[in-house]
Amino acid sequence: MLRSLTPSPTKNSVADSEANAASVRLRKRLSAGFAIGGTYTFSKSLDDASSIGGRSTSGANTPGLGAGGTGAGGGGSSGGGAANVAQNPFDLSAERGLSSFNQTHKFTADYLYELPFGHDKRWLTGNSPLRAVFGDWQWSGDWTIASGCRYSTVPE
Repeated sequence: MLRSLTPSPTKNSVADSEANAASVRLRKRLSAGFAIGGTYTFSKSLDDASSIGGRSTSGANTPGLGAGGTGAGGGGSSGGGAANVAQNPFDLSAERGLSSFNQTHKFTADYLYELPFGHDKRWLTGNSPLRAVFGDWQWSGDWTIASGCRYSTVPE
């Protein structure tokens, strides 16, 4: 009865990572219906396995290896769609470096504008159906600029 059972393969995943960051936020509160703000973040992410096992980003043409045939990641794509491998699978600490997703600098700016229609505004102040539909609206948005990971709508 037990002879018909086959062993089930298992995988083990061991990695070490750390991230540190500091950020500053500046805001100008609502004045004449307009508010702006901005956040700057300086960060650093280190690990020993974020690029192992994924698609290579090194630009090397050697399947299974990264830049210079070492397994280290960089920028670009490896020919043949190979995955990055550790230089020494028994010593992952040798792979320690910046994470493949590290974004050292990140700046986000945001704004809010209260449209001048509705209660305590310039237009459509009375109790009318137009105020119910078009009153008290806001327009807002944000922009983000960051270093690090690039974004593409085209799969690699």
